[in-house]
Amino acid sequence: MLRRMVYVQFVLGFGLFSAFASETQTEIMTWHAVALARTINTVEVVHFYKTGVHADRGALLDYLLARKNDTKAGGRVREWTSRLNFSSDEILPGWFIDYEVKAGNTGYILILTGDEKQKTESDEKHKSIVITDEQTMIYRATPYATDRLPTAREITRAQDFPGAKPI
Repeated sequence: MLRRMVYVQFVLGFGLFSAFASETQTEIMTWHAVALARTINTVEVVHFYKTGVHADRGALLDYLLARKNDTKAGGRVREWTSRLNFSSDEILPGWFIDYEVKAGNTGYILILTGDEKQKTESDEKHKSIVITDEQTMIYRATPYATDRLPTAREITRAQDFPGAKPI
């Protein structure tokens, strides 16, 4: 059990550090959102292992808030976590969180929607979407900016999100 906990904490710390080690107040991109999804998946695994239930949004944000000013983390990790915003759905600059624990606490769905607009060859705008669930596989979708997107409450698995492709 101790080995699992040490491994999970190492993965969490390494994931945050490697994703944001070279960042200093740069624009938050899709790969930053993927790193946040990995971090949330790790938090969920630890929480489920300790309690037998998935963390609700409040518990999840409390955990991330506790790490926001973690003095044990490297300076660059603190720079990234200092940009987390817990007072609105815009959890990172330009990225919005939609998080739902499934009925009966059978799992969770996390959708991070990027406000960044990407241009394609046809000059149509797309949004960046990062989706994951209790299976911890992370998917990405790039629907048109005008498409109606399902909410976390409306889908049962991350792979059910329209256009979702595993990363």
